[in-house]
Amino acid sequence: MRGLPPGSENVLDWWDAVTQSVAELVRRIGNDYAALWQREAEARLQAAVDSDEPFRERLVWFWGNHFTVSGRKAVAIGMAGAHEREAVRPHVTGRFADMLHAAVSHPGMLFYLDNYSSVGSKSRRGTYSARGLNENLAREILELHTIGVDGGYTQQDVREFAKMLTGWTFARAYYDNAGEFAFRKDFHEPGPKTLLGVTYEEAGEDEARAALDRLARAPATARHVATKLARHFLADTPRDDAIARLEKVFLDTDGDLAAVSQALIELPEAWDPVQHKVKNHQEYVVAVMRAVGGDADTGMLFETLTSFGQLPFMAPSPAGWPDVSTAWVDPDSALRRARFAAYIASERHAGLDPMRVARDTIGGLASDETLARVAGADNAEQALALVLASPNLQRR
Repeated sequence: MRGLPPGSENVLDWWDAVTQSVAELVRRIGNDYAALWQREAEARLQAAVDSDEPFRERLVWFWGNHFTVSGRKAVAIGMAGAHEREAVRPHVTGRFADMLHAAVSHPGMLFYLDNYSSVGSKSRRGTYSARGLNENLAREILELHTIGVDGGYTQQDVREFAKMLTGWTFARAYYDNAGEFAFRKDFHEPGPKTLLGVTYEEAGEDEARAALDRLARAPATARHVATKLARHFLADTPRDDAIARLEKVFLDTDGDLAAVSQALIELPEAWDPVQHKVKNHQEYVVAVMRAVGGDADTGMLFETLTSFGQLPFMAPSPAGWPDVSTAWVDPDSALRRARFAAYIASERHAGLDPMRVARDTIGGLASDETLARVAGADNAEQALALVLASPNLQRR
């Protein structure tokens, strides 16, 4: 990923196009920014296939989904990959509060959820600008990123938080930190604001910073994050005691995600021989390529995931990709996976022992029926296809 440009470059290029014409912006979105998004997506896939730290890579994917920035919104198509690289990836074994600050203040998120142009009605800019207050970022931080939909906030809390976030935008080209986060006082709604019963006195950028710190430490946030982690890594309906263990570690360590991740893999449920989860399409494609030894043709994987309907950085909403098995199980997907397995087997079977691949990937989880079918296959290509398309490799 080192050859990929900083997100600030795309931010500045986007703003340059906006100042020229709508036609120029549309042209760049369909050409330059779409090409950048594909480069980001292919690099992400290659990193997952090649990684010798696959659990860490899975954490990047999990947290990238938690703090979704999706290229389905044209303004964000060139920024989504940089958002994960710059704001999420460095913090997956750090502190949750640090990741929260980085993720929601990154221009990719500010553009995706329209906060870059949010203006307080009583601000200096608001007295003459047609722009108004935008509540998108405030709502998603509360609902998706921190305390969750059951966290006890109201519409008034959303509005007050949105006022705190006015002025959170990006630095224009004439500043030293051009294209990066910047606070604009002239956009900011002045005066005290009350969020979840706590009043924050006027403090510019520091108002929202203080609110984020409080949200990062809230018990409701610990519960929300623990539930999502358990649902992703353990089961669609995780046990309450597993969630409670992760929640406790989160609170006891002030959101130390390395400690939370360690607690996750020490849970008995993490070693349950029953595979409770179905891999989503991206996970399955990566699993197949790792099974046959990596060296991925990322262009081919990109085309495959296009047909599956799950491309990197293209989640359908700010809520990210669904994390339950029912979202990934249907007859069409099963057929596409079988065809993908057969294609990879036809390309990669030479020099591979299908039974060894089976032992190295699905090992003791494989059913007697699966192993019998692999052993009884007509040839190595067919045997490998059976391993790659097996229910055991499609589950985790």
